Amino acid sequence: MLSSAMAHDRIDCFRTTLAVAVTVALIANPAAAQRFRDPEDGAFDVSRHLATATGFLPVPMIITEPAVGYGGGLFAAYFHGSIEEWSRRNNGRLTPPSISLAGGFATENGSWGVVAGHFGVWFHDHVRYLGGVAYISPNLAVYPAVIGGRRVDFNMEGLFIIQQVKARVWRDVFAGLRYLYAANTITFQHDSAIPGITPQQLDIATGGLGATVELDARDNALSPTRGTRAQVTATFYGPALGGDSTYRQVNGLLHQYFVFSPRVGLGVRLDGTLSTDGAPFYARPFIRMRGLPAMRYQGRAVGVTEGELRYGLNRRWTVIAFSGVGFTDNGQDSTLHASETVVAGGGGFRYLIARQLGLQAGVDIAVGPEETAIYIQMGSAWF
Repeated sequence: MLSSAMAHDRIDCFRTTLAVAVTVALIANPAAAQRFRDPEDGAFDVSRHLATATGFLPVPMIITEPAVGYGGGLFAAYFHGSIEEWSRRNNGRLTPPSISLAGGFATENGSWGVVAGHFGVWFHDHVRYLGGVAYISPNLAVYPAVIGGRRVDFNMEGLFIIQQVKARVWRDVFAGLRYLYAANTITFQHDSAIPGITPQQLDIATGGLGATVELDARDNALSPTRGTRAQVTATFYGPALGGDSTYRQVNGLLHQYFVFSPRVGLGVRLDGTLSTDGAPFYARPFIRMRGLPAMRYQGRAVGVTEGELRYGLNRRWTVIAFSGVGFTDNGQDSTLHASETVVAGGGGFRYLIARQLGLQAGVDIAVGPEETAIYIQMGSAWF
């Protein structure tokens, strides 16, 4: 089963792949090389290819998540509509495209999965839909305080389904519902020392229904440089929704983007999740930030403050520096670590790979308290 925080990661990873995956595939298409030049500056750009591309395109995927190791995958992506529709501006903002995608992935620690889904932008961007189904088998780890913070490795294999619909209710404000379902078998690498979990293998299902309200006033949903995104989501998990555990989780986020000059910009991220009693050990929120492995720092409540400074070398190339602080608050729960604060940061670069869509791609190197991680970024790192 997937926690709310892990589900958010799957959703965001899925949405990021959908929104930008096709640009990676285009680089490997030598037959269309003449279309990879922007007539405005002669630089490498995939906008002209997108304007004429039809049908399904092969999409390689690069995975650099520290929790599962390096890996990759192959997907087939289909962009609905034309680049003229995608690049149409609504109050100065780019309209995101509708995209369908299917494929699979694997990583060096034995994690694997197959995924299919669709991100739909309907009725002139008044309705946004996200639907996906996956069968995944990630190898992960938790660090329970009750056994001295020692690493506990486990595999979590099974089905994951997401259905989400949001409607524009006023200007840049969307509201909607999200349903999450997962049915998984959890297998520990050795007999679990976590209290209440004595067998080595568990079959667990989780179902959750959530309500979300979002303000999306960014200039670009793929690689924003100015504007605001704010969202609050409350999810209830229980047997009536198909699960075995009863608990609630609330997540809130605020992403604010500033432009100080044609070259200098700043992004600020605030993100927090609160979980009630009843959430299984793997379903507790964790700090999600570059430089930290997934599920490494868990708590009943977690929060992140992160900043990202951008400096444009020219129209195409941008260098960035980022730093963040994450914290956990565990109250009186003795099964978790005492409240922790961790710091991570690093730098990277971006290249404007599709000017007409405002899409950037690049690489980040992040240093955390335990390791250094490399991230391949397509679009914003804060999807």
